[in-house]
Amino acid sequence: MKAVLDEDITEEKIKQALQVLQGHDTKKKEVSGYLSTNDAIKFLNLSRCYLWILRKRGLPSYKVGKRILFKPEEIESWMKSNRIRLKKS
Repeated sequence: MKAVLDEDITEEKIKQALQVLQGHDTKKKEVSGYLSTNDAIKFLNLSRCYLWILRKRGLPSYKVGKRILFKPEEIESWMKSNRIRLKKS
């Protein structure tokens, strides 16, 4: 019986490790309608460092535990309101 229990635990750990490696971490639950930091980086095509600079400049974000989340529609709205218009000379 002990050998079967050890095999089950090992198999479960292997499955969890595979999910993490494939980007399906079971401990992090996705919040519907929000982007994770990595998703926001991909959405904006920016570096992590520049995303943090934009947060300091007022880019809307939410902190849930240790995670930072973003709403795509709020990102787009913030970008439109912070648009720079070039002067024609």
